[in-house]
Amino acid sequence: MNSTLKKVLGIGAVIIGSILITCGITGCNFFDDDSDSGVQPNSSTPTAEIPGLPPDPGEAGKATLAGIDSDNDGVRDDIEIAIYKRYPNDSLKRDALIQGAKALQDAILVGAAIIAGTANPDEPFRVSDRDGLSVACMVQVFGFYASEESGFLEKTLVNTRTRGDAYIAYNGALSDQSFGSPDTDTPCDN
Repeated sequence: MNSTLKKVLGIGAVIIGSILITCGITGCNFFDDDSDSGVQPNSSTPTAEIPGLPPDPGEAGKATLAGIDSDNDGVRDDIEIAIYKRYPNDSLKRDALIQGAKALQDAILVGAAIIAGTANPDEPFRVSDRDGLSVACMVQVFGFYASEESGFLEKTLVNTRTRGDAYIAYNGALSDQSFGSPDTDTPCDN
């Protein structure tokens, strides 16, 4: 086996191992389209009763990689609804999750471009900067529970095989890199 192939296989094993470890810790369940989307049991407000939220796209929201964002706010409608149901009375936590959802959705779209061979080589790094800010924001808002909330976002956003493949491709593009913490004291403001 040549050294390039060994390196690619090694990187793939690291990525898959990382995902499996994360899923083992956070309980994410990729590709389970019948999951409860991480909704907390005490958040049973029907979507129709939540003013200002878009309608639930249902299965149509899974038909494309980008999903449905009917209000054009940069967050898929199904994710917006799941976040609101998770924290109906806490706008700070919702805002932190929205910031994370936007970064993760960007990562999925960049991963799809990587798979298609159309990605700008710098794009994964631009998205990783945004992702770093969203992670720092979640740590600031959720503290010890930031990892659990990150798992909730991954499980909810990466809910089809195509999205999973794209997310893996995005992470693979960053696998040989090292990143520091964002250089800001206010990661939630960005």
